[in-house]
Amino acid sequence: MSLLCDYFAAQSESDAALTVDWDGGPSRPTDGQQRYEVIALGGIEPVVLMGQLEGLLTGRSVREVLGDPGHSPVAERGGGERLVIPIGERLEGALVSLDETRVPEIAASWAKAEEFWGRVGPTDLVTPLTQLVALAQRARAESQHVYCWMSV
Repeated sequence: MSLLCDYFAAQSESDAALTVDWDGGPSRPTDGQQRYEVIALGGIEPVVLMGQLEGLLTGRSVREVLGDPGHSPVAERGGGERLVIPIGERLEGALVSLDETRVPEIAASWAKAEEFWGRVGPTDLVTPLTQLVALAQRARAESQHVYCWMSV
């Protein structure tokens, strides 16, 4: 069983929540809905692993990050088998302001997170992090927020 995690930007929580029922995620709408550009990040889920990233970018502990409000699902189906979760304004802001020269350093530190189980190397997260930064910047420019559509 694998965890699918598609990150996308939406205008509102209600728009993002609609994607919970799309079998293929936000990039595969049903009934002629708007298709979203997504960053597919496999098992990089928006709570613990993104909490690790937020901690690296903000200097806060993961415990503090996980205690923040705003990480609750905006939509859920199947007892949590499918969720849409915002990444949170602090992480969005940190991604928007991340200096691109720091991406390799942050990616290497993020790769050390215990939750990656040693399966990623110091350079493996450079591209995903670069994509997340670009997504957050586009979202901010268009007055949107970043969400994760997850499916087990």
